[in-house]
Amino acid sequence: MLHLRTAVPLATLVQRADGGAPEVEVHPEGARLDAFVPAGEVRIGLRALAGAQLSGTAEITTTPVTAIGEGLGPAVLLPAGSTRWYSFHLDQKGPIGAGVGSTDDRVELELYDRSGRRLAGQERGLVRMPDLEPGDYLLADRSAVIVIAAGEIERV
Repeated sequence: MLHLRTAVPLATLVQRADGGAPEVEVHPEGARLDAFVPAGEVRIGLRALAGAQLSGTAEITTTPVTAIGEGLGPAVLLPAGSTRWYSFHLDQKGPIGAGVGSTDDRVELELYDRSGRRLAGQERGLVRMPDLEPGDYLLADRSAVIVIAAGEIERV
């Protein structure tokens, strides 16, 4: 799992060695990129927005992916703005149930294929129950960033 953080607005590009289309995201409030990158080469591109000059510092860190199986997974504290990744394997085709327990609605669960690409038709939410083919999959457990501005709290 690769994490990239910046305080300045920019666009990011992630190009994996699998030959798939690059993933481009715009981060108008500073970058908060969390991407699964499998073994092998990956290229990360950064570009300033609106013709500005790229400046500042980019913090890049990595964390391991936690393998999980059927049943209740590990309890973890997920700080605001962070992401935890989990992997699981299916031996046969069928529906799976995956959910996140949270005291509020600022946590989302996303489903990815083994290369780290979000599965089509999988919108963000607290519970996933898709039919999946046999294989390896990833779940991203994301918490929202809380922004305090002018005395108000808003979800980003």
